[in-house]
Amino acid sequence: MAKYVFLNSMIFSKKQLMVLTLFAIIANFVLAQTPQKFSYQAVVRDASGNLIANKPVGLRVGILQKLPNGTEVFAESHKLQSNSHGLITAEVGGGAAIVGVFNRINWADGPFYIKTEIDPTGGSSYTISGTAELLSVPYALFAKTAAEFKENDPEFKKSVSAAITVQDTARWNAKISGFTEKDPLFAQSVAYGIVAADTVRWNAKLSNYTEIDPLFSGSVAKHIGSADTQRWGNKQNKLVAGAGIKINKDTISSTLSGSTSHYIGEKFGGGVIFYLWKDSAGKEHGLIVSPTDLTNSDWSNITTSVGPGAQSYWDGLGNSNAIVAQSGHVSSAAKQCLDLTLNGYSDWYLPAVSEFYMLANNYIAVARTLAAMPGATQISTAKYWTSTEFAAQNVYSFYILFYENKITHYYKNGYAYAVRPIRAF
Repeated sequence: MAKYVFLNSMIFSKKQLMVLTLFAIIANFVLAQTPQKFSYQAVVRDASGNLIANKPVGLRVGILQKLPNGTEVFAESHKLQSNSHGLITAEVGGGAAIVGVFNRINWADGPFYIKTEIDPTGGSSYTISGTAELLSVPYALFAKTAAEFKENDPEFKKSVSAAITVQDTARWNAKISGFTEKDPLFAQSVAYGIVAADTVRWNAKLSNYTEIDPLFSGSVAKHIGSADTQRWGNKQNKLVAGAGIKINKDTISSTLSGSTSHYIGEKFGGGVIFYLWKDSAGKEHGLIVSPTDLTNSDWSNITTSVGPGAQSYWDGLGNSNAIVAQSGHVSSAAKQCLDLTLNGYSDWYLPAVSEFYMLANNYIAVARTLAAMPGATQISTAKYWTSTEFAAQNVYSFYILFYENKITHYYKNGYAYAVRPIRAF
């Protein structure tokens, strides 16, 4: 049997209505017994110093971690009766649990504080409270718990986890920084020669690496550029042979026609190319459709006319910007597109009516590529919004049928049509 007296303090009510003298907490436990508890005793007096004797008393006990106002890891309540000397006695750990489990408190992770709250009328309207640091009993309990605990789960004993040792966890915490590989097969392998500099180059994708092999410098591979690898990434793998050289058929077609190095239906720029052209300087441009629809919505939450800024048949980006700039604008199909970031690109917009018309004209080439793209969805026969305003209350919508591509116009709201963003390059 062990006893420890470790706390002696005065606790005052915040309202100064009553005074509680907490004079001792005594831990009484036998090392062979569970569950563990410790005793709490206090003398309750009123504001005049008179004992509150032979009365029901409500007690709430909380265990706080780290600080006097720290996290409450355990709390319980007691219904007690004071004796003729105003003394109340309770076993902490044996009350009605409110927070946590007493036997699961990690006493090693202290310091801990005990907070007591008392209702001298026997209820749970606590008017007297105080906090004091725990000094010795919980740590004795912790020592007992740590010394006696053994894992008895038969499933655990059969698992790999049962063999984990302190040395293993030390290596994990150190990220194997002190580990030496002793496997003789590994020592004879190519992997044995990999060093930190190699992994840095891989992580950096060889962006700062310069090839100095003289044989490589004299090879055909030296002249492979990023444009070549991009074409390979786009699976332009249909080749024809001529004079011992394999050439991409799409490249031949575009070169002979004097058009572009890209092609309609190409997976590129976050989506699929559906229209191409060159400017007066010979620079290549195109329009790309998103691989998926966005959420169906009204054209805009505003029914009044946007005006000429949103009535272009070909400038979908200008239309979209004019729509979201309208006073009182909150939501729209155009805003969905302008807010979109997809496949690394954030310059999507709602297509103008003629832009959608060009998409419909090249439906087959685009549909083939979409069918091969994981997660992509086909352009359906549903009605799609365009960004072209027709009149104050109406806008153009577009839908693709097997026998015709139909353009019509509908009211701006009250219809939740499909939304398909595009972008330009």
